[in-house]
Amino acid sequence: MPRAPPPAPAWAGRNHSLLTAAAIATNLGADDSLIAAAFAVPAAGGDAGDVGLVAAARSLPLVVFCSSAARWRTVCPVTA
Repeated sequence: MPRAPPPAPAWAGRNHSLLTAAAIATNLGADDSLIAAAFAVPAAGGDAGDVGLVAAARSLPLVVFCSSAARWRTVCPVTA
């Protein structure tokens, strides 16, 4: 006879489960978009250089955000 799964902890309510599922779906979609671009750009008539441009355009906002956050951190340090 199969054993019943253990009860969920008190903090793992319905909202936590939904948030976890949404985070997993979001990360899978974000990670797969670069792979999809590697196939979609050549199918649209692009070459390897165009795939590189798409990858660079995808990561440019992250680079800008991280560099501005690092600069802001030096201007306004967090004290604990």
